[in-house]
Amino acid sequence: MFGKRRYWRSSFGGCCIGSLLCCVSPAIAAPEITAIAATGATQLPLNDSGGTPIIQKAADVQVSTIASSGLTLSVTPESLTKVDGSSIAIQFLIVADGAGQPSSTAFITDANSTYSFSTGTAGTDNFDLYIKYTPAQFQDPGNYATTIQLTVEDNP
Repeated sequence: MFGKRRYWRSSFGGCCIGSLLCCVSPAIAAPEITAIAATGATQLPLNDSGGTPIIQKAADVQVSTIASSGLTLSVTPESLTKVDGSSIAIQFLIVADGAGQPSSTAFITDANSTYSFSTGTAGTDNFDLYIKYTPAQFQDPGNYATTIQLTVEDNP
């Protein structure tokens, strides 16, 4: 009534598959970013703007990735702030390295939104980060500060 069954253990098959998976797993590397404050970025002009926008180079930025789809660089919204003073909203823009100062109309991302810039291929790229801000006509005098947070991630 009960037939004999034979089971064959084969550890070689599992080992082979494990080895195969190890061999074909891709190398994973995170994208890289380097940012250096531009000349004058630590001494931004606030006076005598008459309430008109000021555009200033903030940093030299280098990004790199091995992802064939490129990467996305994001800048978190920040403001120039002063203790017991009015804050000043900042907009961000990435341009090609050495492209020169962009026009005021080139800054299209709202100051309260994260600014994102994407590349489409693997490699290393150099860019300039510009900021645009508009002090009030009679801006509170004193020391203002901000921290610009840059993040980078590979595109899917």
